[in-house]
Amino acid sequence: MKEKYNELFDRDLEEDVESETRGDFKRLLVAILQGQREESDEVDEEAAEADASELFNAGEDRWGTDETVFTLILARRSLLQLRAIILKYEDVAGNSLEDAVVSETSGDLRRGYKAVVRLAADPAFYYARQLEKGLTGIGTDEETTIRHMVNCSEVLAYMHISLLSSAVF
Repeated sequence: MKEKYNELFDRDLEEDVESETRGDFKRLLVAILQGQREESDEVDEEAAEADASELFNAGEDRWGTDETVFTLILARRSLLQLRAIILKYEDVAGNSLEDAVVSETSGDLRRGYKAVVRLAADPAFYYARQLEKGLTGIGTDEETTIRHMVNCSEVLAYMHISLLSSAVF
C-alpha cells in the first residue's frame, strides 16, 4: 500500500500520515503502516493471556492509560491472535476489551482502536456495520460500500481458511 501510494502521488504515505495527524492516533496509524503485524495462523493462548493482562495493567488497572502498550499489541498481533487476546481480556478484566477502549481513550484514537478490536473480534459484524453506514442516509456512499464489500470478502475468506486450518491441525 505504501509503495502504491508513493507511485500514484509521488509522496511517502507514512510522512503524510505523520504530518496530517498527531499524538497517540498518529502513533497508532504509523505502527499499522510499518507493517509489523504477525502473519501467523497459529494462536498462542499463553501469549494471548499475557497480552490481555498487559492491556489490563496498561489501562483499567492504573491511573491514566499507557497507550503505547495498546498501540503495540493492536498493531502487531495477527487478527487471529487478537481474537484470542480479546477473549482472554474478558477473563482478566471482567468486561470486554472494546469497553476498556471506550473507557480509557477518546476521539480518533478511540475510533482507531475500536476498529481494530471489532475487526479482529468479529469481521462480519465489523463489515456489516461499515456497509450499513455506506448504505443509509441520503444517497448511497458507493465508494465506502464498494471498498468494504471487497475488503470484507477478502478478510473473511482469509480468516475462514485460517480458522479451518488451525482446527484441522
